[in-house]
Amino acid sequence: MGIYGKSRRRRGIKKYYFQSIHPVGSFLYYIGAALYLTIFFHPLYLFFSILIIIVINLVHGNRKKLLRTLPFLLLMGLVIFIMNPFLNRRGSHLLFYFYSYPIMLEGVLYGFMLALSLMGMIMLFFSYQIIIDHKRFLFLFGKLFPQTSLLVLLSLRFIPILRRRLSEIMIVQKRRGIVLGGQKLKGKIQNGLLYIQVLLTWSLEEAIQTADSMAARGYGLKKRSSYDHFQWKKRDTIYVVTLVILLLIPLVGMLFLSYGKLIIYPELSNVEMGPQQYIHLLFFCCYLLLPLLVEGREWIRWKS
Repeated sequence: MGIYGKSRRRRGIKKYYFQSIHPVGSFLYYIGAALYLTIFFHPLYLFFSILIIIVINLVHGNRKKLLRTLPFLLLMGLVIFIMNPFLNRRGSHLLFYFYSYPIMLEGVLYGFMLALSLMGMIMLFFSYQIIIDHKRFLFLFGKLFPQTSLLVLLSLRFIPILRRRLSEIMIVQKRRGIVLGGQKLKGKIQNGLLYIQVLLTWSLEEAIQTADSMAARGYGLKKRSSYDHFQWKKRDTIYVVTLVILLLIPLVGMLFLSYGKLIIYPELSNVEMGPQQYIHLLFFCCYLLLPLLVEGREWIRWKS
């Protein structure tokens, strides 16, 4: 691994140890984490999920992206938290009246947990984009669903590519004296339509070239061969076995003992947790901490 890390460093490629895990193992982790954020509906579980996912993004170099999207995430969570008590009046615990409109504790708790769940899901996707790049995604689904996987991959890359191209177009048009600011509404609309026309023309031309190139190389043919450079190793087996064990223990506790699930409707259950539930929460956090454990273990091995 040391030689591999040095070669990656010479070429200037950012390398994270979690990327050395086989794509099947890393993809299973994100599927399980997304499942956790969906079915474990408890404020304490969701709170620790948010903290762990934030640390994972920081370790994986997503600090700037988090800071850039933090206002949007906070605004989205605040809107959900405020609007849910007004949209849902069910419950038996009255907090107060807002202009003769009852605000229930159940609505406030449900809005709070829903906001945390959505924020955690978005931040989890940030880490997913770093670890599961286009090569790993095509490796996972390219053989089974060649056209669908390519369509999904292009769709995920569609927005950032268009944003980058639009910024380049605006720079070129600005050099020509065509700007959107400081004009009347009619001029802004005309120049904006000009930007969109250039952007769509550029994108369509490149899409046609890409399609012709892939057709010439035989992409999607049944007998097409591919080189799989992701090899399954012994450590991948150990990692997947650990992942499955840590995934099943919290799921079994939730399904049979209702741990990690706060029942709100029709009647609000007790929020307090016992010792066994805290042990269940520990296994829940251990699963989410798997990328950090891999990064820490490999970092210690590298330093020693």
